[in-house]
Amino acid sequence: MSEHERTVAIRALGMDDLEQALQFVWEVYARTEAHARDDEAVQDFLSKIDFEYCAVRVGDGQLRLWGAFSGEKLIGVCAFLGLNRVYLLYVDPRAQGQGVATRLLKRAVFDSKRHDDTLPRLIVEAPDTAVGFFGKQGFVPVGEPTEDCGVWYTVMELTPEP
Repeated sequence: MSEHERTVAIRALGMDDLEQALQFVWEVYARTEAHARDDEAVQDFLSKIDFEYCAVRVGDGQLRLWGAFSGEKLIGVCAFLGLNRVYLLYVDPRAQGQGVATRLLKRAVFDSKRHDDTLPRLIVEAPDTAVGFFGKQGFVPVGEPTEDCGVWYTVMELTPEP
């Protein structure tokens, strides 16, 4: 385990953390992906991280979030829709390749299994830039890549270990 992995704390995020988490996701997306996307794709992404949209879903328990912190600094966010659909997974580019995304995903899966120990599968619509990462986590493609707003996605599934 690297020094960075030992100093990163993962915790569930609540309504009080939502604005900071969504701002973080936007900043990472803007730095790493937005330049390669057309206006329609960027607007579609913005609609997915709209505060009001997300706040309603957090309030009714549909959207659950986790954050990775290095000290007080937020360095990663993972969000699930329901118990089994990966909605967002973003890590500060300076912390990528250090296990942060893997730890966030594992924590989200662990918490989901605590709510439903028979959780049959996890689903992600992995953008073209993340298919490799999800494949390394054990997700397998369940269909052909499809395009939406100029972004290619592959639906992938993972059967969690008991």
